[in-house]
Amino acid sequence: MFDADGDGVAAHVGYTLSVVDWVPGRNGEASDNPADIAAASNFRYVYHQVFTDAFVHGQWDANLDRTIDPSERRPEWEGKIDFLGVQYYFRAGVTDSDTFNIPLIHGFPCFAGLPVTEACISTEDPTKCIPEMQYEYFEEGLSTILKEFGQFWPDLPMTVTESGLATEVGRRRSEHIVRSLEQILEARDAGVDVRGYYHWSLMDNFEWELGFAPKFGLYTVDRESSNYTRTPTAGATTLAEIAGTRRLTASMIEELGGTGPMTQESPDAPPVNDFCQQTGP
Repeated sequence: MFDADGDGVAAHVGYTLSVVDWVPGRNGEASDNPADIAAASNFRYVYHQVFTDAFVHGQWDANLDRTIDPSERRPEWEGKIDFLGVQYYFRAGVTDSDTFNIPLIHGFPCFAGLPVTEACISTEDPTKCIPEMQYEYFEEGLSTILKEFGQFWPDLPMTVTESGLATEVGRRRSEHIVRSLEQILEARDAGVDVRGYYHWSLMDNFEWELGFAPKFGLYTVDRESSNYTRTPTAGATTLAEIAGTRRLTASMIEELGGTGPMTQESPDAPPVNDFCQQTGP
């Protein structure tokens, strides 16, 4: 740890990394094409690993070839972070596209608003689609990524610094919280040093170019009222119970946990196609 301000007290320094469960896909299906598997692996490497490797191992893979030559060694960077924050929301497909690939990565992702859709994979369970965000929540992706990181950097503590769901259905948010914590527990049981969980978000937020439409808050915000009234959702109640007892109860796990279907989104949510992308306004 580092005494950045010189006050004699070492600071706990880290950074947060936005992650995605990138998987090989092609034309609506999971793909076993070696080129698509390589493309998804490349995305995971570039999106997840390269930057953190720089500050754990003191190396910078500038040409993304997974080989560190002497010119890419940065020993002065080695060991410069004390923890890694992990931000997880969704799973998405990656393909070795027939029409367009990102240079050096040799792949292209399924992502809302991008022109290439051949990477998209159909979700088997429409209740996992997040209409406002146009992506698929996949519970097991969180534990998969945490366990991968535990192998890459076994001595680097981690905290899940963002985990949330855009929904207007309280029970759906409760399910997300319980299921995310179950996946963290699975990673911890596998020996991964995960030390905390932060839910996104305490209150409904301004979500980048999507504005105030997606509702991520444990508390809803009435922006039409004079004092912006905050109202707790079922998710707030669930998280408060977990925080108060510091455990997931058996009844909570049975009622809200697992990886099966979730409570449906509200009927007036934007319709989605098989790829969890919007098909209407």
